[in-house]
Amino acid sequence: RDMRSVLVTSHGAEVGKSTVAWNLARVAASSAKVAIVETDLRNPSLARQHGLRAGPGLAELLTHQIELDEAIQAKPIAVGGNGKGAERALDVIVSGACPPNPAELIESQTMSEVLAALGERYELVVIDTAPVGVISDAFPLMGQVGGVLVVARMDKSTRDSAEALRELLARLDAPVLGIVANGIKARRGGKYGYGYYGGYYQRAAEQDKAASPESPAKAS
Repeated sequence: RDMRSVLVTSHGAEVGKSTVAWNLARVAASSAKVAIVETDLRNPSLARQHGLRAGPGLAELLTHQIELDEAIQAKPIAVGGNGKGAERALDVIVSGACPPNPAELIESQTMSEVLAALGERYELVVIDTAPVGVISDAFPLMGQVGGVLVVARMDKSTRDSAEALRELLARLDAPVLGIVANGIKARRGGKYGYGYYGGYYQRAAEQDKAASPESPAKAS
């Protein structure tokens, strides 16, 4: 089917989800007009990892402080081997300043309008989310995308977490495309490393559960 938007998620933190989302967008941008949107408003990483300005971004856009064009940053990418090929641009919307109400902003009508506007501009929109197993912010986005890609890390993700995520996505009727098995050991014994902060998400999840005892995050 026509795949114009892909949401990249995981059950827990520190599995390389944002790295997978970025690389998917970067590779696609070598031959298509692509944007990546960081919807993790609680613990952003794209600006820090890829030399982008930290804001304004999605948070400012959703609170009507800026227009869509002001939120977009163009990241040049090389097309071709040895870094000598032509350059194209990957358009990026970073999360921006951390707001007091991230879940409310992601669930807002304005967020739906932003995704619709991006869908008209781009051939592919990649959406990087917070881990859905501990934070429920991304739940409202599941029905607004063409597909959902799940990232699991071989030395961190467990069978129980995979089963919990499968059941959660089934309840949300998410259009799951498949799973990226990340963190495979290199032949020379090396490993890839990624930068999510599990402690932050653990605290955020506990705060959400205390505020909403019957929330979907707790049920999962």
